[in-house]
Amino acid sequence: MDSAENSYSFQASLLQIINAYDMYGVFQNLSDEQKLNRAFLLSVDEKKQMDSCGQISERLKAQINIFFQAVALNVERKTNKMVSSIVEMNSEGFGRALIYSGNLIMVNKAIRGTQQLAFTNMERACKQGDKISELAVKTLDRYSHLTS
Repeated sequence: MDSAENSYSFQASLLQIINAYDMYGVFQNLSDEQKLNRAFLLSVDEKKQMDSCGQISERLKAQINIFFQAVALNVERKTNKMVSSIVEMNSEGFGRALIYSGNLIMVNKAIRGTQQLAFTNMERACKQGDKISELAVKTLDRYSHLTS
């Protein structure tokens, strides 16, 4: 798959997660770009206001959770295996994210501070999402006997 296809696939997964959380139809009349800007991306000002150490906002916690759910959905689409994600983070933004299928943990990413996952543009988010997705797909292909 080429990079443009991967980016589209990750972005489509991200939009599907955002739409799933929109139970009341708040974003139904918005374009895909507007949905991503309002529900996922942080503004440059929001990112500047973030402390490198200290309390993280609920918006950023939600963004990180949605990001890893989209990675899991992207891997699921590419492999036709059931894939899930778990994000565990303390109030200061330290924790871990897991992408798993059956008994196989495909990605175990340490989250140390949240600057690395505070996305202000889709290109960077898609690049990071594709990178993690490809790692998960390679791991799943190698150890497919451990999945459900």
